[in-house]
Amino acid sequence: MKFRFSRVLVTGGCGFIGSHYIELLSKKYPEVTILNLDLCTYAVSTKTIDLLNSLPNYSMMQGSICDHALINQIYNDYQPDLVVNFAAESHVDNSINNPNIFIDTNVLGTVNLIKNLVSSKNPSLHETLFHQISTDEVFGDTDLNSKELFVENSPLKPSSPYSASKASSDHMVRAWSRTFSLKYLITNCGNNFGPRQHFEKLIPTIILKILRNEKVPVYGTGQNIRDWIYVEDHAEILLEIQNSNSVNETFIIGMMNEKSNLNVVKEIIKTLQPSSNIDGYIEFVKDRLGHDYRYALNNAKLENMLGKKFRSNFSEQIRSTVEWYLKNRNWFE
Repeated sequence: MKFRFSRVLVTGGCGFIGSHYIELLSKKYPEVTILNLDLCTYAVSTKTIDLLNSLPNYSMMQGSICDHALINQIYNDYQPDLVVNFAAESHVDNSINNPNIFIDTNVLGTVNLIKNLVSSKNPSLHETLFHQISTDEVFGDTDLNSKELFVENSPLKPSSPYSASKASSDHMVRAWSRTFSLKYLITNCGNNFGPRQHFEKLIPTIILKILRNEKVPVYGTGQNIRDWIYVEDHAEILLEIQNSNSVNETFIIGMMNEKSNLNVVKEIIKTLQPSSNIDGYIEFVKDRLGHDYRYALNNAKLENMLGKKFRSNFSEQIRSTVEWYLKNRNWFE
């Protein structure tokens, strides 16, 4: 099956999820041209940039989604028929310490992308599909033992400046659709893991600490639960959604793979140091401010639309992730 879009603009494509999406899109659909706009902040590795630059149907511009003139120029010159917005500040701890940059990038940057799209004088751009890559964190949290699962129309109850900025951008996309006829998709995904994730995130932090024979810091009691998804699975699902006929829809992307943070830590320690005292590597630290207890996702709408079930082999994917970091410890140095 061919991809139903021919010119794809990706924003934030040098980041963790975006780079995997671009790599898969390029390999599966070599007839598609891909333009990546990325500011290349601290979380981007030059090695990721080099990897993407080796793709034959790919080009990149360095710049900000907040730059009005640049976005207008790209829309007019490139005329994408699909825009996929991965560009975002994403680390919750950073949002607590410096929320303003999250508002600037995640909210105002998204507004700049959609405002320039619908106001373009080129009528073909009014048919462009805008895909907002969002997070399950916009829904807030549930109790650890609750039977409640997040669905697409669950109320948005964000707990951190990061999740509030993503909820705001989701609202903006829907508002632009209602008011200005923007064609959109929104996907709210669980916690991603896999190769090329920056060391500030939980799983790379655990791996690096163990490799350095250091204690692994665990917030609170470590019982906070997340639904984990392998980044390559996420990229594949994004392409399937985009290649469907869905428009002006929201989809939750989950793997029914709920794990507590403590269990994730122990799984990685067991993978790296199978004969060691697991508890000896763990150090419980003061809990994060406003720390969500549990994200629980119901992906029935997505499974029904695509006609398939989504499940993952977490242990196998953790081993694959660990092996990648063992071979690429200097990816971000």
